[in-house]
Amino acid sequence: QQQQQQPPTQRRRIDLTVYEIEQDLPWNIGGARNLAHSVATADTVLTTDTDVLINATVALFLLETVNATTTFANATTTTTTTPRPFVYKFLHQRLPDGQRYEPHPAVMLASKKAYWLLGGCDEDLVGNYGQTDILFLWKAD
Repeated sequence: QQQQQQPPTQRRRIDLTVYEIEQDLPWNIGGARNLAHSVATADTVLTTDTDVLINATVALFLLETVNATTTFANATTTTTTTPRPFVYKFLHQRLPDGQRYEPHPAVMLASKKAYWLLGGCDEDLVGNYGQTDILFLWKAD
């Protein structure tokens, strides 16, 4: 009996840098997110909680959606595109297979430009559980 060979899994190298915030402040979500957006080398940042799992299908869907919708034609030429600021809140989204996907409010995809145009996360909320995400999403609306 012959076994069918499975195609090899594609793997990509991910350059990852871990930052540690040494000042121990309770619920310092705003500070951590502001740091992440300050040091990120990409133009787009996916924000999530550490207990959220994003599978490969969802990740690919997010990348394809961003690539398809976050550029517009430059006014001076039709051959180039310019990234525009955006914030995607993933509430009540439909996945390609039709399933309803309701992630935590902390899950968002934003351009760094939009993040800072909105003022980033309010670090005055340090010490208060759960307020950072709601305030930022309210500003994004």
